[in-house]
Amino acid sequence: MLVLLGLAVCVVAVPAGLAGRWFVTETVEAGKGAASPAVAALAYFLDTPLGGEPPEAGPAYNLYCADDERLHEQAVQLANAARRANVQGMRAFERVDLFPGHDETKVDGDRATHSTMATWVYTNTDPNRKPGSAFWYESAAQRWEFELVNDNGWRVCKVTAPDPVRAGFGAAL
Repeated sequence: MLVLLGLAVCVVAVPAGLAGRWFVTETVEAGKGAASPAVAALAYFLDTPLGGEPPEAGPAYNLYCADDERLHEQAVQLANAARRANVQGMRAFERVDLFPGHDETKVDGDRATHSTMATWVYTNTDPNRKPGSAFWYESAAQRWEFELVNDNGWRVCKVTAPDPVRAGFGAAL
């Protein structure tokens, strides 16, 4: 009887405890934005379709200001434009990468602007390439501008992005 009672506690209490911990952690942390404008910009590149997330994943959690659907749709449109900009059968849009060392942040109270350089990265999809051999193309670095607000952490409110069609290509990586 004691063994059954112990087993019942483990079967019910452990999952309930884990679910409770997840709920508390997620609801307590849910309202937090990024630690800085630069981190919010990095999250934009990582947690949207520009960083490889599927468009159907929806807006990135805690990344955007109140109008997150509009900003998510902009990221989806930019990723789709990058996919159309490639040479069919040879390159496919992979992601946008930050180009380090070219950031500038201006903070004015709870508002900020953040400017950074980033590149469009494409992968080779040539069916004649040896399987397992990676080959990437990187565009020239282009300037991205972010407008942010500090609302319990920094959140992206507006993105001025370059045109992926006009990116130009640097050397293959």
